[in-house]
Amino acid sequence: MTEHFSTRSHSESSGHSEESLFPPKRGARDRMGQDDLLVGRKLGRYRIHQLVGRGGLGSVYKAYDEKLRRHVALKVLDKLGKDDWHLQVLEEAQAQARVEHQHICKVFDVSQLDDMTCISMQFINGRTLIDAAHTMNMVQKVRVLQQVAEAVHAAHRHGMVHRDLKPSNIMVEVDTRGQLKPYVLDFGLARDLNPYGASNVKKIAGSPAYMSPEQAQGEGSQFSRQSDVYSLGATLYHLLCGAPPFKAEGKNDVISMVINDSPVPPRRRNADIPADLETIVLKCLEKDPDRRYDSALGFAGDLQRFLVGDPIMARPPSLSYYLKKKLIKHHTVVGVASVAIFLFLLMGGLSLRAHFKNKERARLMQRFVAQVEGMEWFLRVAHMLPRHDMRPQEERVREMIGTIRNDMDAVGSWGAGPGHYAIGRGYLLLEDYDLAREHLEKAISFEFDPPEVYRALGEALGALYDQALRNIPLMEDRALREAYRRDIQTHLRDPALDAFKRSSGSWLGGPDYLEGLMAYFEERYEDALQKTKKAHAEAPWFYEAKLLEAKIFTALAELNQTKGNYVHARQSTELAGKAIREVMAIAESDLSVYLMEMDRLRNLFQLESRGGGDSEAIYKQFNEVALQARAVRPEHAGLWAKQGEMAYYWGLYQWYYMGRNPLPAVQSIKHQLVPVLEVQMAHPPLFEAVSLLFFLQASYEVERGLNPTESFEQALAARTRLLELKPNDIPSHNAIGLIYWNRAEYLSRIGKDPSEDLAQASYHFHMLLSYDERFVSAYNSLGLVHWTQAEYAKSKGLQPLEEFDKAIAFFAKAIEINKMEYAYTNLAATANAKAEYMRQQGLDPTSVLETVRTYVTDALQINEDDPDLHTEDGNAWLVAARYAIDREVSPKNAFERAIKAYERALGLSEGWFGIHVSIAELNQIHAEWLFERGDVGLARSQLDKGLVQVDQALELNPRAARAKGIKAQLLLLRAHMAKDEALRRQYAAQAVLLFESVFAVMSSEQAQFAKDYEEAKRLVQ
Repeated sequence: MTEHFSTRSHSESSGHSEESLFPPKRGARDRMGQDDLLVGRKLGRYRIHQLVGRGGLGSVYKAYDEKLRRHVALKVLDKLGKDDWHLQVLEEAQAQARVEHQHICKVFDVSQLDDMTCISMQFINGRTLIDAAHTMNMVQKVRVLQQVAEAVHAAHRHGMVHRDLKPSNIMVEVDTRGQLKPYVLDFGLARDLNPYGASNVKKIAGSPAYMSPEQAQGEGSQFSRQSDVYSLGATLYHLLCGAPPFKAEGKNDVISMVINDSPVPPRRRNADIPADLETIVLKCLEKDPDRRYDSALGFAGDLQRFLVGDPIMARPPSLSYYLKKKLIKHHTVVGVASVAIFLFLLMGGLSLRAHFKNKERARLMQRFVAQVEGMEWFLRVAHMLPRHDMRPQEERVREMIGTIRNDMDAVGSWGAGPGHYAIGRGYLLLEDYDLAREHLEKAISFEFDPPEVYRALGEALGALYDQALRNIPLMEDRALREAYRRDIQTHLRDPALDAFKRSSGSWLGGPDYLEGLMAYFEERYEDALQKTKKAHAEAPWFYEAKLLEAKIFTALAELNQTKGNYVHARQSTELAGKAIREVMAIAESDLSVYLMEMDRLRNLFQLESRGGGDSEAIYKQFNEVALQARAVRPEHAGLWAKQGEMAYYWGLYQWYYMGRNPLPAVQSIKHQLVPVLEVQMAHPPLFEAVSLLFFLQASYEVERGLNPTESFEQALAARTRLLELKPNDIPSHNAIGLIYWNRAEYLSRIGKDPSEDLAQASYHFHMLLSYDERFVSAYNSLGLVHWTQAEYAKSKGLQPLEEFDKAIAFFAKAIEINKMEYAYTNLAATANAKAEYMRQQGLDPTSVLETVRTYVTDALQINEDDPDLHTEDGNAWLVAARYAIDREVSPKNAFERAIKAYERALGLSEGWFGIHVSIAELNQIHAEWLFERGDVGLARSQLDKGLVQVDQALELNPRAARAKGIKAQLLLLRAHMAKDEALRRQYAAQAVLLFESVFAVMSSEQAQFAKDYEEAKRLVQ
């Protein structure tokens, strides 16, 4: 986050900083002697290099993230004595991570390391704003504040108010071009973590020298974006005048001045300050929030106008304003008629100015848009030519955008609105919808908002929504799909519909196309199809209508697939393909058509894979389309991302359905993606594809007993980079959490501590709940985290009951919300593990086993053919049988109930090795009990049955470690039964070898089999 040229704290500055006016908190001062002890240490994956700053909340270190191989700023927080401190930090870090802007410091990670709460942030090689200001001229100071204001506006768009903007919360670094680049710090952290948190409206949030009057009065409910505008103005005042607007000996004195006094006008302190700049500052510092700029973007806009020499929007308090005040105070003295005459003249002057402004803007719009429309037809013709490389034509559009940008600078602020509109239209042509949206919203912020602007903005938002929709079929988890859908509807679809409703004028595809597009977004698919077909009939050359038809059929296919109507899903998918092929015949060089067909084929591949269709033929067809697309845009990041995604699904198909090694397909596409990644470092779907491929590789390596460490690292690195690019990406939090959990499972299996990975997984699953507290799959995943922690604790001889209970509670919450099927199975399995542990400790597991049976019974009413539920029912009866044996009670009934449940599961899932392992374990326990009772013949019968089952399991999965362990127990029992000494040693030796093969790959199983292993070795000797 920060590195100083001096040794000052990042929360302190030179002479006039807020921190220098008031002493640091006692907690921070008490820590100062301890900070140096962390230097040189390793906290988790972070190697601490040096202390770079101290503040009221803790200390900031320059550290090296050994996992992601980069320097970070590691903020180690003091505790404020709150029990919910860690959860509070999670919430606040999530608030900052939601805001994505080049001038806001990024939050990468929050973790609990050695009992310390640590926040990993972007490392900024710079100085505090006040330190940097000593070498800055006035223009540089204004430009830096303009960029800061734009960053604050980005946060305001997410519904966040900083409440503690001040020079020490702004860092400035010099980039590679020698330009100053500011960063806003602690966005979200300043809100509730300072001692004057807004959770109590009677206390004051913010730093007194820079806080607004409403903050100074403790009016928490009155906090708004205008409060931050005040703080921005106070910060600019400090930069221009060398001191904040109000300064006094004590904190309460400063607060009183902020509430009651007017600031000294900046030009009285520094006569070199231009009058317009003084006007801007004083508008920010108005006592009444309504008289300040209505947004940080308005403040930034006036700073830009000042910089280019254009008239600013803010004016000094007008004569009419003073007359109004006088009229209120001395209403009997001032002649109302004279005031009315003055106001009439004033309004006339404003009217003339507005008329000139509108006329000039109309002229500029006509000029800029003529250029864009020329390029629009130029690209349309190019798209309809035979398939060819489109890069030269698209470069022409980029050159045009550059020309418009230069013209904007030349004409000044009059051209800002029309210019941003034209640039936004240009980026629409290039299908760079994020940049298109950015410029179109800037056009509106410059009060340039004719219907054409909203039409273009609606197109950009609609395209972004449509792209996001195509990700939904990739999500296996229903709760994740629904949460993601709600999120993109709120942030993309609804604003797009609003923009379309505010648009008017002629559409290239006619009014029917617009109505069809809106019906599609509103999920009125029959209406959408009707309007779209009408639009295409009236303008057959307008192939976008056919593409919209394909999108509608794709949406219908997904809807039918969700409902389980796979026949109709296939039919809709084929109709979508028919429409796309018609467009391909018209527009051979339009990449968007090929990308849509690749999405369709990917979805069809998944559908056919599950239904036993010809998946290999679809995969071949996908690659043919990808090859055609590369002829149009060889280096397009989205194209390569889709190829990477398809390689992932092809690898899964090869492994799960065909029993083949998926790595050849994975390695082939990875080698092709690497050079693309080096060029396209800011394209999130590429990192998603790479992460999927490495995660598949890691999963296969775990299953085959290979070392998956590097693959897990690469999967995490790619997903983490994606989250940096898209901090609000819900699926990425879910994916990162699952990667950490899977790696934790692997670490636990080989006897290594999984706690750090489980903590990271827990953080990301809690992040999902911060978006939606009813996110059912997050509760299920948190249950898995605590279950894994419990199993690890048990393997190390630690007490696991608390972790078991937490896991069960999370699974129960998932069931309560949505009767999640997986959660029923996981709850039953966890409760069975808890019951078995209690039995081993001499405790009564009966009530826990009753819980298992209750949940299993409920779940079977939802799906009576779930083999996992029947397996857990059998497991519960097997624990009951063991508990009966412990109490020297007949386990016969429990054995019978267990085998009945297992056989039901086997009938539903013959190809699953795990059920054979469970039956073999039952046979082994039953045989031991019979042998100890002297029923050798019956015992031998159970033993033989067990060996048959375990051999079937190992035939299905030769690396199944648990199956080998149970087979070793069965051979040990056979050794005990053998009357011949040579046979006894032979069976015992076979058991020893199997036990050792288990320990070599799964040390977590050592505790369970250790006693039998020692017995087998004794028999051999």
